[in-house]
Amino acid sequence: MSNYLDHEIESRLIAIFKDQMLYLKWLSLPLKALNGLSPLQILESENKDKLIEIITKIEHGDFS
Repeated sequence: MSNYLDHEIESRLIAIFKDQMLYLKWLSLPLKALNGLSPLQILESENKDKLIEIITKIEHGDFS
């Protein structure tokens, strides 16, 4: 899985979740904001910008 995570994304997820197991679990969960896809599916499709947008929202307290 780390093949898909660049340093920036991984660092931001660690800062948000404070635990590698939590952010790894989150990566596999389908999200409404991603039309039912998981963050990992978005990364596999090379749509990193969409995932960064979601991470930025979370960092600013927007969990929608």
